[in-house]
Amino acid sequence: MSTTQKRLILALSVAILLIVSGVWVSTATNSVPELARRLPVADGYLYLDLRPVRVVLSAKGASLPAIQREAEYDAFVKQTGFEFERDLDQAAIAIHGFELTKNENGTVELQRRYSEFFAGKFDPEKINAWLLAHSESKEKFAGHDIYSIPYEGRTVRVAVLGNDLVAISNTTDPAPIHTMVETAEKSQFTLDGPPLIKENMQYIPFGSAAWLMGNFLSPDKKAPILPLPGGVNLSLPQGTVTVASVGISTQNVGGIEFKLQAITRSEQDARALTETAGTFLQLFRSASAAAGGSDPDVRKFFDSVQVTQEGAHTVFTAQAPFGFLKKTVNGPLQTNRPQPLAPEVKSKNDDGKKK
Repeated sequence: MSTTQKRLILALSVAILLIVSGVWVSTATNSVPELARRLPVADGYLYLDLRPVRVVLSAKGASLPAIQREAEYDAFVKQTGFEFERDLDQAAIAIHGFELTKNENGTVELQRRYSEFFAGKFDPEKINAWLLAHSESKEKFAGHDIYSIPYEGRTVRVAVLGNDLVAISNTTDPAPIHTMVETAEKSQFTLDGPPLIKENMQYIPFGSAAWLMGNFLSPDKKAPILPLPGGVNLSLPQGTVTVASVGISTQNVGGIEFKLQAITRSEQDARALTETAGTFLQLFRSASAAAGGSDPDVRKFFDSVQVTQEGAHTVFTAQAPFGFLKKTVNGPLQTNRPQPLAPEVKSKNDDGKKK
């Protein structure tokens, strides 16, 4: 064997080793998005990646809708230079349990709590200045400032972790945001991620731009529920994990597929849930037909909703044609602005004191 042949074989061996190693690393660490692996333990998780969404919308001549700028949000944008619809790339959210909180009317009610990572284009100096002006106190933890901002009867904690990452949590316990600050400093190769995500990531279709998973209990913690449009909650069998995703449709070229799986403990549970869901689906279609009128894209979307049983899973699917997606994206926006990064609080510098 000549020297050239030996070198060629060695080069091929090294290349194969690198490819195999790369595939293993990808499978072991990257099946769960890095940002989601940095979240604290919670009841559920939501992940959104707007980067591929922007590419698809741009190719179709559409764009993310501009958030309606009420006075507070407009001031936030001007002071920080950050616009959610333009500068946010990824969001990873831990969905915690319920906590007792006074609402705007002074009534005590149960409200869920959230811990969030926002990744995008930030100006740390401007963001920190805004947080300092609106915070009630500041804590130094693991080399980072954590600002505490009072908002609607609870405390929102915010930490700027770099030019492209901000952590937020509104839990009473500061432990979740402490965990987020610590994991933000760790190498992605040492992160396992929350067990719930690791166990159920296999059910998220490859290439999904957004997904949600969790065991979401009712406020009384007696049973899992599936929130449906119209404020209706569908009761689920005990131990059911809900996994939902949004991605490119395999049936409708240029469209979007919505998929929701209720992962039960047995085929019997899935069969009973599928029958109940079928009844809800009939009612849902009737109500949606009345709301959607004669719009063909809206009709196609609601007509495509299906519920089937796959072993111990009850599966909901819907295909959204691009026309429906474009109407949704560029139509009227109901949410005025994201929260809680820009809460309606007065700066402590206004009139020389906090209000």
